[in-house]
Amino acid sequence: YDKYLYKKIINNKYIVRDDVEEINSNHWKSIIVKYKNGKKEHVKNCFRSPEHAENIAKRMLRKCSDIVFDNANPIVRGHLDGNIRITAVGMGITDKDKGVAVSIRVVNPEHMSEEEYIKKGTASEEMFYAIKTFYKYGMSICIAGPTGSGKTTTASLIVENTIEDDDRLITIEEDVREFDFVKYDKDAIPKNEVIHLVTKHSHDIDQDKLIELSLTMNPNYLIVSEMKGKEADSAKKAANIGIPILSTTHSNSATDTYPRLVDLCKEKSKMDYDTLLRGVIKAFPIVVFQKKLKDTLESKRVMEIKETIIDFEGNIRENTLFEFNEIEDLIINGERHIKGEFKKINNISEQSQNILKLNNIPKEELDRLLNWKDGDKCD
Repeated sequence: YDKYLYKKIINNKYIVRDDVEEINSNHWKSIIVKYKNGKKEHVKNCFRSPEHAENIAKRMLRKCSDIVFDNANPIVRGHLDGNIRITAVGMGITDKDKGVAVSIRVVNPEHMSEEEYIKKGTASEEMFYAIKTFYKYGMSICIAGPTGSGKTTTASLIVENTIEDDDRLITIEEDVREFDFVKYDKDAIPKNEVIHLVTKHSHDIDQDKLIELSLTMNPNYLIVSEMKGKEADSAKKAANIGIPILSTTHSNSATDTYPRLVDLCKEKSKMDYDTLLRGVIKAFPIVVFQKKLKDTLESKRVMEIKETIIDFEGNIRENTLFEFNEIEDLIINGERHIKGEFKKINNISEQSQNILKLNNIPKEELDRLLNWKDGDKCD
């Protein structure tokens, strides 16, 4: 029965499916499978007892991550495969009569074309062109939002539609690899310059160390999969010496992203708040904020693209470039649908335009960025 359960729930039926987002067990009598389209499936009576649920969790962690999950180590994080994260809590920290709490997140960035991304309504064509152009010509970007809001998908598409084969790209990820940007020719020989780096905590190699290492490898572009600790300070420093960085973080809005990054930088830096704030603003002048709408399909939208600069007088200035405006909230056949439109609010500042010019943006691309017309295309 144990082998059947492991194969059905954990190995074959759900985890290998690219439409599964999460598998959670909060009680030994239930497993909840959450799909990318927002639907949930409740799988009942999967375990025989709280102890049985605990033993299955122990087996998964030991077999796949070589992690011991016991009374001495009751809270663990590991992975089941290259792109599958697992968190387990138990041994008295959860209620003993309910078993362990296990959360499995299947990191499957949606592999879609630029056209599919726009057609799906995540962002408008003009918005995506703007994001690509900013990054291509030297402006670092932080993509912010809650878990599951599509940040990794947006980051992947930016890279796939921006970085040239001759550009040296380094990606840095925590525990598991989500990105794969290596291209091959017909003979299976790599034809672009990409280095994928992953942390190895057993050897005390974290994202912070990998960022510092990558600076010695002369990258043209640097991807930090997620800033959630002291690596934010190293990313800030790298961006401020001219390396375009694309990264993600969790925050509640575009404006809240900067205080969030300051808090992360404080894990390493002893600088005062105002100095760090100005540092992260200079490092990441563009914030893309996205989230899942509370509709039936949990649609993902870029809610705002914001530019924040420090002007020549030393004042911090926010400039909303694009935003998503809700128009209707409808119930159709029992399903909730939220309709809205993307709207351009402002152009980027002259200060940011000068950065693009210094990084050799062609005049026609800058004109398209500033004066987008109906019928213009991203490429």
